[in-house]
Amino acid sequence: MAARHAGIPDGRTHPARIRPTHCRRPRRPGGQNDDRMPFAFGAELNVQEIFANALRHHQAGRLGEAEGLYRQVLAIDVRHADALHLLGVLAGQVGRNDIATDLISKAIALNDQSPDFHINLGNVLLMRDRPEDAAGSFRRALALRPDLAEAYYSLGLALQKRGRRNEAGTAYRRALAQKPDHVEASFNLGNILQEQDKPEEAIACYNRALHYRPDQVEAYCNLGTALQARGRQSEAAATYQRALALKPDLSAAHYNLGNTFQAQDRLEEAVISYGRAVACRPDYAEAQGNLGNVLKEQGKLAAAAAAYGRALIHKPDYVEAHSNLGLTLQVQWKLGEAVAAFGRALAYKPDHVEALSNLGVALLEQGKVEEALTSFARALACQPDYANAELNLTVSQLYRPDVGLADILALSRRWNDIHATRFQDRWPDHARPRNTEEKPRLGFVSADFRQHPVGLLAIPALEGLARAGYPLICYSNSNDNSFREDRLRARFAGAATEWRSAATLSDDALADQIKADGIDILIDLSGYSAGNRLLVFARRPAPIQVACWIGYPATSGLVAMDYVLADRYQIPPGAEAFYTEAVVRLPDGYVAFEPAPDAPTVSGLPALSRDGVTFGSFNALKKITPEVVAVWSSILSRLPASRLLLKTLALDCPATRRYYAEMFAAHGIGEERLRFVGKTTAEQHMAWMGQADIALDPFPYAGGQTTLEALWMGLPVISLPRETFGSRHSLSYLSNIGLGGLAAATPGDYVELACDLAGDLPRLADLRSGLRGRMLASPLCDADRFARDLGAALTTMWQRWHDGRPATLIDMT
Repeated sequence: MAARHAGIPDGRTHPARIRPTHCRRPRRPGGQNDDRMPFAFGAELNVQEIFANALRHHQAGRLGEAEGLYRQVLAIDVRHADALHLLGVLAGQVGRNDIATDLISKAIALNDQSPDFHINLGNVLLMRDRPEDAAGSFRRALALRPDLAEAYYSLGLALQKRGRRNEAGTAYRRALAQKPDHVEASFNLGNILQEQDKPEEAIACYNRALHYRPDQVEAYCNLGTALQARGRQSEAAATYQRALALKPDLSAAHYNLGNTFQAQDRLEEAVISYGRAVACRPDYAEAQGNLGNVLKEQGKLAAAAAAYGRALIHKPDYVEAHSNLGLTLQVQWKLGEAVAAFGRALAYKPDHVEALSNLGVALLEQGKVEEALTSFARALACQPDYANAELNLTVSQLYRPDVGLADILALSRRWNDIHATRFQDRWPDHARPRNTEEKPRLGFVSADFRQHPVGLLAIPALEGLARAGYPLICYSNSNDNSFREDRLRARFAGAATEWRSAATLSDDALADQIKADGIDILIDLSGYSAGNRLLVFARRPAPIQVACWIGYPATSGLVAMDYVLADRYQIPPGAEAFYTEAVVRLPDGYVAFEPAPDAPTVSGLPALSRDGVTFGSFNALKKITPEVVAVWSSILSRLPASRLLLKTLALDCPATRRYYAEMFAAHGIGEERLRFVGKTTAEQHMAWMGQADIALDPFPYAGGQTTLEALWMGLPVISLPRETFGSRHSLSYLSNIGLGGLAAATPGDYVELACDLAGDLPRLADLRSGLRGRMLASPLCDADRFARDLGAALTTMWQRWHDGRPATLIDMT
């Protein structure tokens, strides 16, 4: 089956921090020095009275009256330093900072021994965005009086504005040493510590600020973000709610509360909180963006797209919203629109790695493999350690016509070396059991315990293992709330001894859970596909680890993986060297197939009632490369009355249909010979299969579940296996039902096989009517037999580990 690529939602939970640094206006006047030139006693008394009166007006906030009286003082005594200083303070209070700078500087020229003068000059310089000069003023104040908490605080502001966080933090600490109840210093120190990724220390600072000022809304908000950084979501939510009790219209608190609800998978509450944030602030683009993310997670795709659209109205350069809109369109198979959305994101930020990687995924789904590879490579050029782009680049290689086992091995080892080896020195020592009489505890990790090709192929085995008495724990890496009504998910839950929802757990937390569960053999069902937890396996939480079963057809490359499950067709003798894991060859096939109970009955051969055969392909378009189109066009050219039915989800997109019509046209195949069908129900999908006579398997990535369903609907499948695991799925299935002769050795043989079969309608009709019987009589449909074989293989792994023997080839053929 096609490995699913990881689309990365972007901008989900960036908290809105409130960052007032309390850059104060010059301080209001208190007591003043009186170091002026002497005057005649009467004049001095008059000046003192006027100045005192001015001071009273100033302290009462009557700035106009105060200004007039200060000017009267200066008319009498031009060298009155206090009047110059306070007139400058007043100018700063009304925003006339250039005048304030001049007046306070003149006061300092007359009296440079007043710390207040220097502090207020520094405050004015800060407001004029001159933090370096301001810092000099604050330092001069501290040279005069080293115990001034206010001067240390203001120095911290200036240094923080210059980006000198360590020095600013020191200044705030000194302010607090002089004045422990300095709320603003505690608050700003908390902000610095949070920026330095020291959330526990930040939490202590915010709590201290709130101890002295319990109504400080900003401190509650930033305390919430610090708690979120520590994963303490419930406490963060309670903190935001306290902020909102004080200020119900604080949009940032509603937004951050929505983030905490989203992190706790409380999606309906998150929707409400983001909605309230927008109600308080209609142009709040980030709240609209995160609302879109939650709606998308809920499967409300049209509403999600509308939310992203509203965000972009208010913030057209909102890169994350463009990228997430692209993801939403992609999920709806509106691939052309998705590509355009990612393009808009990249027009604003060409090095946005999530958009580049997501663009690659959309291009791949359109069948544009080389363009997709270019996009993934661009993402890695921007960020060489970007794990998801590396995963997607590796998966995409499986679709290239010239890909070989050595290529995949090299890429997989590279991913391991960059992303996984750093955990080796943390691998736990797993205690060996005293005996192996009890069956090993099996853990299965997947995002696809649901109606999905991986789920459909895994469920017969897991139910068989459960019937055989193996304890099973399923670690589900998908949003279980979205699949509550999924019938297949209910069957997985019924087979499992225990069910763990893992999607919201960090890699460390999930690894710890697996260790606590005492898992003996941990089996990966994703490999490099979307929803994988390879970095959990890299931590080696279980003593035996099995790589990439069903969900990814290649080696993992991880040194932490012990075994890979296969059969003699998927990994033939001689190919073991291209797998970092020890190969386990099961006796028949590497999966079991359970026919859909609601599959339509097999109809008569359509070619008998039509002029010419209908070939069909029901595979993902990323498998149908230009090289595949060229070979299929050769078949259609050889058989002028034949036609081709292409049915897959991506063909809902008009741009994608045009792309394929043009590719076939380049080989002389007109659109009248092509039938494009997009998304339908599962039952309708299989009914469409019944409209074809012969299925054409893509290469080098063959069909998986799709091949099995086509065979079940009576379609013989022409295949072209190469050396890679993914190219040999159909060979395994065909060989297990005695039709290995439908697997070609070369593209030319492939064309001949298809044309010969199309020219022999009696044989074709005979095959069609007998395929279900062949399958039911084969090991493919014997779930209990497969479960016994798989259980025997797992027990052999378990016994070897118990005996202290390393993983090695297990060949059960």
